[in-house]
Amino acid sequence: MKRSSGIAGRTDLHALAFTVVLCLVASPPPHPNPSPPSAMAAPAAASPIIRVSEELYDIRGSTAQELSLEMFRLGPSGEEGRRSSGYTAWNIDWRFRPESRGSACMASLVEVQADIVITLPRWNPPPDAPRELRSQWDTYLAALRAHEEGHRDLAVAAARQVHARISGFLTASCQDFERLVNREANLILDQLRADNLRYDEETGSGATQGAVWPPSRG
Repeated sequence: MKRSSGIAGRTDLHALAFTVVLCLVASPPPHPNPSPPSAMAAPAAASPIIRVSEELYDIRGSTAQELSLEMFRLGPSGEEGRRSSGYTAWNIDWRFRPESRGSACMASLVEVQADIVITLPRWNPPPDAPRELRSQWDTYLAALRAHEEGHRDLAVAAARQVHARISGFLTASCQDFERLVNREANLILDQLRADNLRYDEETGSGATQGAVWPPSRG
């Protein structure tokens, strides 16, 4: 069994940036697998378990600036301690059992689980909150959620890739099977981190999707 966790995406206020938690050391390129016998087929495995949840933190205020200050004060913080308006964290676990089948070794009882948590702000407007501010907030929150869901989708895709790679992995013997499989899965997670960074670069960490606060005064 191997496990990896990290911040899949975050949206900061003003200066938007993305930071990923590196919990695993990058691995060398995978070793080529020997071709299995033509009659050999990988054992069937269940689909990966994907669990997505949303956590909300409450903020107060009746102006855009007050909401900004609240998010700076109460927003989630990463490993580096910097507050952000929202982020998506992922954790991917996998389990398997090496099994000898004829002249090859493969994984049986493959289990992959991804736990993804999206953290977002929640504002209950007070009676004196301007109607325009309420509308701006709704637009911002929808854009912020859409951006974080993009990070969620990347994590889901990676979990499925890990499941498929482990389920179809074959070696000539079971001696080094676990080490090689874990290396393959870790390479997929390394790519997930790179994909998240590229996604934030392409979207300005959500800015191009409308996740910008405080809103422009035009």
